[in-house]
Amino acid sequence: MSSLFFDCSKGLSGSMLVGALCDLGAKPSALDWELSQVDLGEFHAHFERVTERGVAGVKFSIHPGAVHTPDQDKEHDRDQHECEHDHEHDKKSVHSIPKLAASVEASGLPGPVKGRIGSILSRLGQTHDALTLDEAAAVICATSALNALKPERVAFFCREGTMDATIDSGSAFAAEFVSSSEGMPAIEITRTGQGIGAEGQSLRAVLGELA
Repeated sequence: MSSLFFDCSKGLSGSMLVGALCDLGAKPSALDWELSQVDLGEFHAHFERVTERGVAGVKFSIHPGAVHTPDQDKEHDRDQHECEHDHEHDKKSVHSIPKLAASVEASGLPGPVKGRIGSILSRLGQTHDALTLDEAAAVICATSALNALKPERVAFFCREGTMDATIDSGSAFAAEFVSSSEGMPAIEITRTGQGIGAEGQSLRAVLGELA
């Protein structure tokens, strides 16, 4: 059975999930198209190969506006302490969960992708009225990437405290699939990928067959 496991011991977020899936082989150009099918306003996305804390992987980020500006280049050069403050303008672009769900349902996305996004938005809607642009984009991109890779089984192995389905898009995905706080089982590895977070943390994805 083709299995996709996520080792969340170093953290879990929606953007890290997208990065890890891209590192496994999901195509950024395809994810850009999927994003364009949903009404998120003007935006531009980045899928960057980076090395943080000795780990090479893909960092996903998204910004309001159709054009990348010099100010956003400066933001990428800030240190980690300043990162959350400097990206605060990204988070001002919020999307009502009911309106986002309606936009997804009316979009040209494949039926299975619509259904999975709807389920994850329903989980997030338990405690959120709206999502920031980065969270909304992560839900769409990660769902589309999983659909493209088509693993038969998906499981998240998370440390205690990262599996609350109402925290963010990453933990909502963990709750949507099989989750455990135990270690990963033995697996014959086909490919691995790393998703890099905003503060340099990493999410490891392992694709293969159960041993």
